[in-house]
Amino acid sequence: MANDTTATEPTSYTTESSVDVEAVEAARPVLNVPGAAVGRRKEAIARVRLVPGTGTITVNGRTFEDYFPNKLHQQLVTDPFTLLNLTGAYDVIARIQGGGPRARQAPCAWASLAHSTRSTPRTTAPP
Repeated sequence: MANDTTATEPTSYTTESSVDVEAVEAARPVLNVPGAAVGRRKEAIARVRLVPGTGTITVNGRTFEDYFPNKLHQQLVTDPFTLLNLTGAYDVIARIQGGGPRARQAPCAWASLAHSTRSTPRTTAPP
């Protein structure tokens, strides 16, 4: 007897999973809850306050792009918002002290933003 298989072979292979369009395009809830946290990395200390707003980031009284001119540092600092799909939902007011060069202060700012987004109520997180 030969191998009698009735299973059909797939015609194409992919590593992509199907995406539920409704889940991706779900409306973000209104965010009206402020948050605050402290992040530490080596000698640097960052104190961050989140206020519902338009996404303006201020570090030590200067604009975000002025304080962190390196695009890699900017991306590192804003990763918690990108991950939670909260880009543009909060205004950020940060005070960073110590740590030396900006390269050592960026991970500190990242840690404080990650803590502050975690401290906001779970109802503000995307579904």
